[in-house]
Parts: sequence; C-alpha cells; structure tokens
Amino acid sequence: MFKITKHQLLVLIPIQVHHLVIYVYQKSVPEIYKITFDTLEKQKYFFIDRRRIRVSMKNTKNKMEPPINMYQDFVKIRPDSHSSHDMLALNEVFIGDKMPGRTSEMECKFDGNMPIKIKSSGLCISTGTGSSAWSYALNKISVNEVRRILNYKFHQISEQECIKIANDYNKNLVYRPDLEYLQYTIREPTGRSLWQSNDELIKSDKIKQAEVETHCEEGCIILDGFLIYVFPKGAQAILTSRPEDSIKSVMINVD
Repeated sequence: MFKITKHQLLVLIPIQVHHLVIYVYQKSVPEIYKITFDTLEKQKYFFIDRRRIRVSMKNTKNKMEPPINMYQDFVKIRPDSHSSHDMLALNEVFIGDKMPGRTSEMECKFDGNMPIKIKSSGLCISTGTGSSAWSYALNKISVNEVRRILNYKFHQISEQECIKIANDYNKNLVYRPDLEYLQYTIREPTGRSLWQSNDELIKSDKIKQAEVETHCEEGCIILDGFLIYVFPKGAQAILTSRPEDSIKSVMINVD
C-alpha cells in the first residue's frame, strides 16, 4: 500500500478524497462519484508522479512580491514585482515580453550548451503534463503542411499517407507526465541573431535544463497560463525538473 502525504497531492476534479488527483474516463456526473469511490475502495488504481518545472531566479535585487493573476489583475503589475524565490509550474512556463506585439529578446542556454541569442514572440517550456496543451498547439503539423512539403519532391502522395504522417508526428509530441524531460519551443522566431556560428536554430527540443537571461523591455514569466511575475531586463531564470517537486496523482480506469 502506498503512503500518501497531504502536501504531495492535489484535487483536480470535484471529488475530494484526501487531496488526491483523480483522473477518470468521462461518465455522467452523478454516476462518476459512486464509481470513483468504489474503484478507490477496491484499489483498482495506480499512481503516477507528475513532474513540475522549478523556476529559480538569479540577479534579482528587489524583494519578493506576490504573483499577479493574469485574468484579473494584469494591469496592476508593477515593474518591481518580480519574484526572488523558486516557483513551480505543472503544465508550462512562458517567458516573453508583457506586450504581445513587441519582440521578445533573450539569451538561452539549453543543457549547458553554448548560449544563443533569440528574438521571437516568446519561449514556452512544458512538462509531460503540458505536452498535450499549449506546447502541442505550437508544434503540431497539419495534413496540408505535410502535403505541401512532400509535393515538392513526390507527386503521388495519397491523402491517407499525408494523414498518417501528420498523425504519427503529432502523436509523438505528447509524452508521459512522469518523464524528467522538458520541451522547449521558441515561438515565431525572427531576426538574424537566431543563429550562432552559422548553425541552424533548433526551434523545439527536449531538454533537462534551461538557463534564460531576458533582454525584453517588459519581460515576464507566466506559470500555467495565469500567474505572472515580472522578469526584469538582465535577470536570469534556471528551469529544471526535480523528482521531489512531483505531484502524486491517482489514475483509475472506469469501464
């Protein structure tokens, strides 16, 4: 029997069982309560540790301020309200300029490799849990894109083949939530400074660590799409995934 501590667990759906995260296949709402409790009682479930992203800040001088709710208080954000402590995100971390129409400039180092200077509309780093959400939307390819690329070389590619290629590629974008890897995606890269020593920029890849130094006019870090911290020019953030930061979840299969 697994020992579950309260601080490791989180309620995801409105079935509160000692702060467990319970994932069930869709049923009618009244029925799902009974089935869920029955399944837990019969111990027909398994645990999975969902990795989170730890964001550690460097080169920040001002004191810590509480995060801003992106949907309610975005206009209240102050230039000195950045965080000086570690932050955690379950799905993804977005780094970029507060103004969406402004170019985001930053210097990134992935897995200790040479730093690269990036101009883009932002950087998204996701976990396995978040790989099926925003990261997936940024990286997926359509059947039409496959068709156009292959038609440059081949002239008799069937629609079924294009669909299969697109589906297979997109399926591989999603990975298990308990894996240690993070997926980074550079959104809409622009400018010649994207390349260093004439090497082509890899716009998306799996990594274990990212170091980001911002050169944005009004940089910010957004956690899971709604908590926002100021990321002042010259500040640095280190993004990692640690086993001790995982959230223990319960997965049950309802027939």
